[in-house]
Amino acid sequence: MLKKKKIHSENNRLFSIIEDLKDGFCIIKSDGDFVYANIAALELFGIESIEQYSNFFNHIIKKENDTNDIKDSIKIRGFIKDYEIEFLNYHDVKCPVLLTINQIKDMSNNLIGFSILIKDMTYIKRVHQQLLQAQKMESIGLLASGIAHEFNNILTGILPNAELIKLSTSNSDSNNRRADLIQKSAHRAADIVKKLLNFAREDHFNSSHTSDFSKIAMESFDIIRKLFDKNIQILIDLEKDLDFVKMDAAQLQQIIMNLALNAKDSITKEGKIIFRAKNFVISDENKSDYKQLAKGDYIRFEIEDTGHGISKDNLKHIFDPFFTTKRPGKGTGLGLSMVYGIIKNINGEIEVQSNLDKGTIFTILIPKAKNIQSDPSPEQQIKKIGKNRSILVIDDENMILELAHDMLKSIGFKVYSANRAEDGLKLYQEKKEEIDVIFLDLIMPDMGGISCYNKLKVIDPDVNIIIISGIGDEEKKKELMEMGLVHYLEKPFSIHHLINELETVLQ
Repeated sequence: MLKKKKIHSENNRLFSIIEDLKDGFCIIKSDGDFVYANIAALELFGIESIEQYSNFFNHIIKKENDTNDIKDSIKIRGFIKDYEIEFLNYHDVKCPVLLTINQIKDMSNNLIGFSILIKDMTYIKRVHQQLLQAQKMESIGLLASGIAHEFNNILTGILPNAELIKLSTSNSDSNNRRADLIQKSAHRAADIVKKLLNFAREDHFNSSHTSDFSKIAMESFDIIRKLFDKNIQILIDLEKDLDFVKMDAAQLQQIIMNLALNAKDSITKEGKIIFRAKNFVISDENKSDYKQLAKGDYIRFEIEDTGHGISKDNLKHIFDPFFTTKRPGKGTGLGLSMVYGIIKNINGEIEVQSNLDKGTIFTILIPKAKNIQSDPSPEQQIKKIGKNRSILVIDDENMILELAHDMLKSIGFKVYSANRAEDGLKLYQEKKEEIDVIFLDLIMPDMGGISCYNKLKVIDPDVNIIIISGIGDEEKKKELMEMGLVHYLEKPFSIHHLINELETVLQ
């Protein structure tokens, strides 16, 4: 009697363990008819009881080739381990799973059924896709940062020279107008480089940049209403008192406009684009749904359209650089890649859901800004801050040396220059009592900026150094920051940026 009670107790405990498994577990007869399925298996199948599905092979596997493959493998090996398959559940949702199947035999060693362990691979597959996407972006980022470095050196020679021409001519002078046009074109070229690096995720993220989400969003919606056809209805549902977000205004507007244009292109005749936004918190209660994100405050932003939707095959590549379903000349395939890069760069998340002929929803989570600061606007007047002061410029680009000489001289500095790090060190050793600031290029042949920085600090631990570098040198910049560098000027820079940085150093 005691032995029966013990067996009964152990059976109950075993049943409880199986029911509580987070992986699916079921028992079927040899012909595939269900005998038992635990809670996790029922959830995967999308059913409430096994009565809704009578046969594992017919209702879960469905494909005859897979069924035959499974049965043949079991005959040969006696079991199956980690068999990868994707089935449609009761609600027609795809479920990628791994199956481990073992035989169940009676006392006479006759096969009477199978025990099946079902591992849900949905999350792992999603992480794998994100990893592949990140690798693609990293590859294109290496190419983009190399191009940007050279391109920014060229722009550094164009932009300040245009400013100097404007300063040395009157507003009525035709050369002044030409210089203004050159300046505007150079600014546009610099912006294109930044956008390229945004989607490549190589652009440095400045966490001090914040934006008023509601203000930027409403400004963007005003533009969208004016540009889009009247047959597209624009609906806006923004929660009151939305938080500021950790990104600059240009990036936020770029995200909204790119996703809005994508939605517009999916609507052929009439339709709606719905913008929704609300404050959102990731906490212990919902962290399992957002495993890629840190706990904290976010804005949840949705863009829904009633367009033709995206096929499942295309959905896999939607964020790939240069991937587009539009006709030649109608799209570059960079828009959604840029959005993806910006969102990942600020430690946010973007997801997309779509059904053919029903529409698409993009959902974005943007981190809330903790400290609200506005970007300073550059002063319009050029200050002569260099009176009775000297600067040493060390750069291997002669064009940059000439440009720096002209710029710094125009604001009152005496300028020394060297196109090799060794020459710059020698010059500073001779004139260190006279030189107030050193401009040092980060990337140089023979001796790089980091080595030169260290040797300058040996000559004078209190030397004022401003590193000049292009986008894409973030690792070297980070190394210098850890060594104590606090002043950094990114190419291409304007005279106003130069003056602001020099004022900070000299004060």
